Amino acid sequence: MNSRSLARIAVTSISLLAVALPSAAAHAAPKDACWRYQATVNRHQDRIAELDAQIDPVAKKIEQLDHEYQDANGAAEYYATVWGEARDWVGYLEEDESGEFSAADYRDAVAKRDEARKQLDKANAAERKAYAALNGVSQDPKVVEERAKSQKLLVRAENALAKCEAKPSA
Repeated sequence: MNSRSLARIAVTSISLLAVALPSAAAHAAPKDACWRYQATVNRHQDRIAELDAQIDPVAKKIEQLDHEYQDANGAAEYYATVWGEARDWVGYLEEDESGEFSAADYRDAVAKRDEARKQLDKANAAERKAYAALNGVSQDPKVVEERAKSQKLLVRAENALAKCEAKPSA
């Protein structure tokens, strides 16, 4: 081969490389022009998932304690009704002048009223205990604040990603 042929081959090779390298670099770059926005969205979603992992156990505990409080409150209301009815019945028997009811009926009514009052006192104590337990558990305010901040940032990042994806590609 002569030097001219070698020169032609060299020029052709260099020309091909000049064309091929920029296009190869373009292919090496992310295909999506919005990849940075997507990465930001992914980062915020991951952070929210981490914060939710901290929040969820406490939220479940609060929910459990709330159910226990609601049950105790319902029991207290029930026994308050039972006691009120027993008290009213004793009052009716005290005012009865017809002689229809005996002293034994009155003693039974008083015993039922007293038993209902004991049950009401127990139910009220259980309700107070459940209420105190419920108020003793709360979320870490810093975690809740950071979760809210991350949610706002996620919304902004999703909006930016949507705008980027809506742009016509060049």
